[in-house]
Amino acid sequence: MKQDFTRSGTNGKWFLFWMLWSLAISSVYWILGPGSYLRIRDAADSDLALQIIASRDFLIHGATFWNPHASGGLPAWWSHQVDSLLLAMPFFFLPPWAALGLILQLQRFVAGYFSYLLFRRLNCSPGVSLLGGIIFSFNNWSSDDWRLMDAFGPPATPMYLYLFDRLLGLSSRKVAMALSVALGMAVGLGASAAYYTSFFLLFLPLWFVVVRKTPLRQLWPFYLLFAGGALLMEAPEVIALFFFALRSARVLVRDNDDPGLIDMLDGTWNYFNNIFPMSMIILLSLSLFGMILGRADRGLFGRSFLIFSFFLLFQPVCQWFLFLSGKKLPFTGASIYDLKQFLFFSTVVIVTVGLHRFLEGIKESGLVPTVWKSRMEWMILTACFLLVVHAGQAVVVNLARRIHSDNYQAIFENPALLELAEKTRNDPPFRVASLVAHGATTSSASGHNFYPNYQLVYGFASIDGFYRMYPQRLYQYWRRVILKVIEERPVLGEKIKFYQYLFTPASHGFDRSQAMIPVANPDPIDFSRWYRLNLLSLSNTRFIFSHWPLSHPELRLVHDPVEEKKVRGKWEGFRKREMIWRALHGDLPPQALHIYENISVLPRVFMVGQVRTFSDQTALLDTLEGMPVSELSRIGLVEEGVIENPSRYRAPLAGFKAHVFYPRPDRVRIRCRAEASSILVLTDNYDVLWRVWVDGREQKLFPVDHLYRGVALEPGPHEVMMTFQNGLSLARVIRQDRH
Repeated sequence: MKQDFTRSGTNGKWFLFWMLWSLAISSVYWILGPGSYLRIRDAADSDLALQIIASRDFLIHGATFWNPHASGGLPAWWSHQVDSLLLAMPFFFLPPWAALGLILQLQRFVAGYFSYLLFRRLNCSPGVSLLGGIIFSFNNWSSDDWRLMDAFGPPATPMYLYLFDRLLGLSSRKVAMALSVALGMAVGLGASAAYYTSFFLLFLPLWFVVVRKTPLRQLWPFYLLFAGGALLMEAPEVIALFFFALRSARVLVRDNDDPGLIDMLDGTWNYFNNIFPMSMIILLSLSLFGMILGRADRGLFGRSFLIFSFFLLFQPVCQWFLFLSGKKLPFTGASIYDLKQFLFFSTVVIVTVGLHRFLEGIKESGLVPTVWKSRMEWMILTACFLLVVHAGQAVVVNLARRIHSDNYQAIFENPALLELAEKTRNDPPFRVASLVAHGATTSSASGHNFYPNYQLVYGFASIDGFYRMYPQRLYQYWRRVILKVIEERPVLGEKIKFYQYLFTPASHGFDRSQAMIPVANPDPIDFSRWYRLNLLSLSNTRFIFSHWPLSHPELRLVHDPVEEKKVRGKWEGFRKREMIWRALHGDLPPQALHIYENISVLPRVFMVGQVRTFSDQTALLDTLEGMPVSELSRIGLVEEGVIENPSRYRAPLAGFKAHVFYPRPDRVRIRCRAEASSILVLTDNYDVLWRVWVDGREQKLFPVDHLYRGVALEPGPHEVMMTFQNGLSLARVIRQDRH
């Protein structure tokens, strides 16, 4: 018998229920306020701060805005998904913790409500469909929950399936085709190309062909239109990322190391152990028993189980095939293993369908008295619900574990950084750098370091960044800054192909349980032994943030976190309940950051009267690395052929004036004056997509000191304008690169 979905699934009462349910399970964000930072997770490691900055600029400067400053000189509109820009906008209208709560509540509402509707469309009973929606809205019942970067990707999977199913049933073919394109565009707008959309384009036809048994002749025209709409929205980002990757540090990444047999066995064991918590194993067992007990429509369960098995085994089978065959996957920036994001949804599907079969089997059974059949159904559903709620307590347990080590305060509410931002106001412009302990990972990054992109939220510009699309020039320059650290820890030479920032030397211990308190060696780090402060001074790095004390005659301590360390030390002895209670009252452990001012820092823009030319980049960097700041401030190092008649620039300038203004992040205005021929040096990253005009006439922009922007000037006053290429000129730049 066909269900009346309009009456049973989409009425206002169910809509209201799922709104209240999503509010309840996301209430931790609203109740804890700033304590809700535990769920930022890897979005905060890098993307969250960039998304907020890019969204702000998007709102201020409009849809044609191209942001070349976020994270080392790349256009943020290209390097970040449109969904990220849209979802970060609440941060400008609400406190950060409230913005996070709102976004994650919307994710849970979409996940639960449309899961319920989808399961009703699969003819599951209202009670079982309700439970299925609850399970999926809880996600994995752990602190590794949906994040800002998930946007309306994985949480919205049932919504896309439900809506596509509905449009396939429309009587008007033209309307269905138009809606297919619109739905595809919604997927492209709401999710990431590399993380979700491309994989969903594989998942959707599998779902309809295998689970829904939709004939291909009925599916393919609507699917092609749907895929076309999604690709239309994602194409600009994909094309731009590919284009920039050719000149970025990404192309320097080597193939993955070959794992050993023991590592493969351990990895496979951990994979299955992490995917199935005990609660899910119990629910799966009930579902399998339901397939045996329930005789009606076993085919739906079998088809659901088939697609579940595919996503369950896809990753380990691929990994073992590659291991045994000796083959390697090329590095693309996206992982085919991200297909496993549909595993949890597929698991919920077979749990829901199987549980429905189980309850139907009880109703059909002659062993259970009729009067008890309805009671048993609700008793079983209640027991399953309590099982799910019990599994959800992992959120609360992890709350206590993460409250004293995660990074909400580091990003938004560090008192020392707020005070510094208010005091300096980035006037005149300057950069900052961060000293961190180890490379970032999804599971370990939160709370154990202060990463470069965090400071963007405070209005600071970072020279060291945290993004894979950095230009190769920055990677090569940054190697020289931390060369001594790399020599002791060669593995960092590979890591900084992804992440350019200062690492702490291995001689300084790092105990994660101590939450960023150095324990093995509390003595100050001898900065000159490990790092090239002259190159940081050249890069306009005025402040250095570190969890470790530093020692250098040119570094002046402006904030000593003595009190913060005392508070954090007390928190190590608190029990979980006490941690949660203190967090509820806003008594959170502060981040213990040392702040040092570099008193030898060079300005963002200056002028030099002398030039030295080099035949190759290596020789230039060798010389640059050993030059004192006094020479860097008056001599420009360039590659042969980038400027005409370099012999003109032989004498140091007697004096100059240079002032820089940023009317918007993709434009730079400089007013300058010198009495002799000179090279203007702006220590922003050089890229071929920048153009320069001097007194209204376009001039040649070239790299100076390997990484920065230079332009040759005649004596006298000048008005210099640098602009970033917009999208309309991209094709011309690509043609120039080819030639």
